[in-house]
Amino acid sequence: MRPLRPVAPRAVTPRPTSPRSVAARSLAASPSAASLLVASLLVACSGDGRAGDSTTPPPAEDGPYTVGEEVAPEDLPTEEEAAPLRPEDALGFASMHPSLEDDGCLAPDELDAEAEAWRVGPGAHLVWQPCHQGAYQVRGALFLVHDSGEVERLALPYAAPDGAILTEAATGTWRFDPGTREGVDTVRFRGVGDCGRQLRYRVDESGGLTLLEHREEPCDDTPPEAIGPAGWTVRYPPPSD
Repeated sequence: MRPLRPVAPRAVTPRPTSPRSVAARSLAASPSAASLLVASLLVACSGDGRAGDSTTPPPAEDGPYTVGEEVAPEDLPTEEEAAPLRPEDALGFASMHPSLEDDGCLAPDELDAEAEAWRVGPGAHLVWQPCHQGAYQVRGALFLVHDSGEVERLALPYAAPDGAILTEAATGTWRFDPGTREGVDTVRFRGVGDCGRQLRYRVDESGGLTLLEHREEPCDDTPPEAIGPAGWTVRYPPPSD
């Protein structure tokens, strides 16, 4: 007897349904067809018991990109080619954005808030990534993660005291309602909530942020009558004459 040849272990990859599995289901459903199916399998199989090349195509070289894999920008699929990302995949791509390291962001287990992802269009997720733990809230960053794997950090518009619209990359505590497509960014300047800033936006399918309202109240020794954003002064839109 010839010694058995050792077989190297290999990764198991899903394959298309083979005639062998089809035959098994057919035999169970119709035993009378057994002889015909067995004869077909004998013809389709080679001498070593493996199905022919037509039934065992090699695994495709182009697979989905995984979190942590470095892919050159020119190798990313287009929006039309990319399969839809799952929210957890979008979170993973956003968490690797280099700007978070540049900002000195804390590790997830050091924060009181978790990252969140919402699909905002046919090809992208909006992702809020918490970054810094303050005494009164967590501050973070907002990203648009395309199904192709491309990640954009979004800048939030706000109204300057003179009425000019400026932008900044950091956020306060972010809340998003997919039903109304409105996002709210809130920063409390101190714990009692008598002063701070709140920005309200409309988020379009491409991740664009349109400023709808800017409320802001400075901190002083005379708190406003209403504590919280509802009592803060509206800076934008400017009051009509």
